[in-house]
Amino acid sequence: MGLVELVEQLGPRTLVSIGSLGDRVAVTGTEFLDVADEMTDASGMLLLAPSTASLSTARIGALAAAAADHGAAGLALKCSSERVPALAAIADSTGLALLRVADRISWRLLDAQLTHLLGEADTVLGAPQDRGAEPLFAIANELAEFFGGSVAIEDLSRNILAYSSVPGQVIDALRTHGILAR
Repeated sequence: MGLVELVEQLGPRTLVSIGSLGDRVAVTGTEFLDVADEMTDASGMLLLAPSTASLSTARIGALAAAAADHGAAGLALKCSSERVPALAAIADSTGLALLRVADRISWRLLDAQLTHLLGEADTVLGAPQDRGAEPLFAIANELAEFFGGSVAIEDLSRNILAYSSVPGQVIDALRTHGILAR
């Protein structure tokens, strides 16, 4: 999912862009950023930085530059309205999207909302019969044999990715309807 779409779906009461969001940047996930740790590969990640409020503008600039160098999709932080112009300059100079998180939003809630939206947009696997899904069917069958019941594996959007098909396995009408309906 694109960063622009994420910001639009969450709305301005949750997340606001500081500066330009740039071209269609794809977000593949979220990661909490600990400012004390060394920056690692962040390709496509939206970095959530809860501990930046007390950092100097220069330190935030260095973090943004490192995040951009490591392929991050953006950096989400909380800040006062007085800091927004300086942060917009950082966003422009580094090319990294900076996002201002509303004070009323907890970091856990933001992460959950982002994870939910990214999970809904994830359509990597098409039909369950794709060759890439075969290991999931094998896992479902193993679990069904071990526990003695039917098994369905779903993604975050509750789409069925795989289901068990063990010979002699009893599948009740409710479960059959659930699998076929999804």
